[in-house]
Amino acid sequence: MALAGGVTTAVTCPGDANLIGGTCAAIKTSGKTVSEMTMVPELAFHMCLTDDVRTTYSSKRAPKTRLASAALIREALMKAKNYHTLWKLSEADPSRKPPKFDMKLHSLMRVFDGMPVKITAKRSHDMTTAIRIAEEFELNYILEDCTESWLIPDILKKHQVNCVVGPSYGQKSNESRYRDPIVGSVLEEHGITFASSTAHPRMNIELAAIHLTLMYKKGLTAMAALESATINAARFCGLDQRVGSLEPGKDADIVIWDGYPLDYYSSASTVLIEGKVVYQK
Repeated sequence: MALAGGVTTAVTCPGDANLIGGTCAAIKTSGKTVSEMTMVPELAFHMCLTDDVRTTYSSKRAPKTRLASAALIREALMKAKNYHTLWKLSEADPSRKPPKFDMKLHSLMRVFDGMPVKITAKRSHDMTTAIRIAEEFELNYILEDCTESWLIPDILKKHQVNCVVGPSYGQKSNESRYRDPIVGSVLEEHGITFASSTAHPRMNIELAAIHLTLMYKKGLTAMAALESATINAARFCGLDQRVGSLEPGKDADIVIWDGYPLDYYSSASTVLIEGKVVYQK
């Protein structure tokens, strides 16, 4: 599906069922084994501030409210930060006893060494909560989904937020009632650089170009649309030294289209990954 949609690289993350779901990996979309496909096994931590967390476990466990979601993430980060401090002190001074080993905290503490944090948030107030928490702990963060980002562009610009937008169309629910492909043109108008995503399987990854086309039809410029799916996405993930543009020394991931890429009727006819043809229509 990814190759049919002209997608050569993807960042795969845990789902949105948990507040802190674990780490994301960067993969190429062609290969026979997971290890062969993997570019970066642990690229970023994934967190979530959507209704998905509160509805997954119903009334059986916390969080049951938005307040609880934010509080539990803060609590986990506070514990991880303290653990990180004690661990680093013990490394610097062998006479100091390290904290009791905790697998979860040991993994999470890496966000205090600069490991990116991808926070899924759809509603504008959830996005501002994510910004507040991320800046409180000085995290290297990226906001994901960003359904209502077009309603708060001034806030996003003020905080210089990196946004991964999408899907911007499809079935609407309580959290996505303001979903609209106009998001792309509004962010561009306010000088906000963003990346595009289908959030597969929420929207099939083979429709990645359709997602761009819809935003293009709603006023996003062609160059901004293409950059959102290529170099911007690569930069946000720290992969721009390998992918995201055609330059000497990069991976030679190339998609040849049978028409204008931002046309509903165009499709990927030939896909190359690392200079090898992996898909032909």
